[in-house]
Amino acid sequence: MSKGKARLVSWLWKPLSGGNYLRETHLRQGNVHMRCDLSKLLQRQLYFFGAYEEKDCACWVRMAKQARTIFDIGANVGLYSLLAAAANTRATIHAFEPTSEVFDRFVENLRLNHFANVVPNPLAVGNATGKSLLHFCAGSDSANEGMNYVSPESVSGSDLEIEVVSLDDYCRQNGIACIDLLKLDIEGSEYEALLGAENLLSKQAIGCIFLELTEWAAERKGHSIRDLKQLLAGAGYQIYQLQENSQFKPVKLDASHNGDNVLAFASRPSSL
Repeated sequence: MSKGKARLVSWLWKPLSGGNYLRETHLRQGNVHMRCDLSKLLQRQLYFFGAYEEKDCACWVRMAKQARTIFDIGANVGLYSLLAAAANTRATIHAFEPTSEVFDRFVENLRLNHFANVVPNPLAVGNATGKSLLHFCAGSDSANEGMNYVSPESVSGSDLEIEVVSLDDYCRQNGIACIDLLKLDIEGSEYEALLGAENLLSKQAIGCIFLELTEWAAERKGHSIRDLKQLLAGAGYQIYQLQENSQFKPVKLDASHNGDNVLAFASRPSSL
């Protein structure tokens, strides 16, 4: 999707909607239907373009076809979970989304597609099981609900107490020994989520991790992207960026990131 097209949609979506903000679309990637609220940024892009992060989603689908246990942390309205469920009906997808309004839309999309191989969890993932606070941060136009983030301390009067689970605890409670494929996009809390997967990482029981790396979001949570990279490196993982030709390029420890999607592997990947 070009920036020009995205800007055009941002200007025209409201008059084009005729006041009907709830629409249904069929994604161009995978046999997936989604119900979209056009007043929300991600859902609007999915409706008008039928896709989002196409290169990354294509890689995700190819890897999902080979996986049996998949985790989608920061599921939002369910794009990655839905694509994985459609690509591999034999896989079980465990999804996590703490924002109740977004979670409800995700569950609605599961029902719309009649997918029975997704386990939706209205939970955040962190370094320990317990409670925390969800801070609502929808961006400058109040439309990007995917920017909400978890904080142990109150940021505003609208913060909501939510349940948090660590990956190690969730897997132990559900008899999951390994995760083949994991997506982690939780607005700067990726480092805490990986701290809560110490047992899994020490055994390299997570095959591949899709990560979004954003410096300012990490710093907001009191750590750096370098800290996250060192944590993964200490567990024997190597981080790569996916290239247009489906090859993987190693990511340097000191490289900066502003919303980059990367992949972490315990062993060197081949091209996809």
